Amino acid sequence: MTVYLRKAEPSDLPDILAIIEDGRRILQKSGIPQWQNGDGPNQEILAKDIDQQTCYILMVEDTLAGVGVLCSEIDPAYEAIFNGSWQPHSQTTYTAIHRVAL
Repeated sequence: MTVYLRKAEPSDLPDILAIIEDGRRILQKSGIPQWQNGDGPNQEILAKDIDQQTCYILMVEDTLAGVGVLCSEIDPAYEAIFNGSWQPHSQTTYTAIHRVAL
């Protein structure tokens, strides 16, 4: 079995959206409010991720099996950290993994 990651292409968007929707349903069934009620990844956001070449897909043989986005921009959600902290006086950038679904 061949398993690999590659950058997503615009032609992958329909399959990516299907995987995201499956993830949304699983989260809802599990009682997790994330990605519900219009929140979370949508076609516009994912198309932008693909255009910016930050969206990666997991391929199993010839089947798209997962998606994730590597975000290196400053994320306002991480400005306030609870039960932890950034390193003092750190000027280091970071990369976060977002919009993950398998």
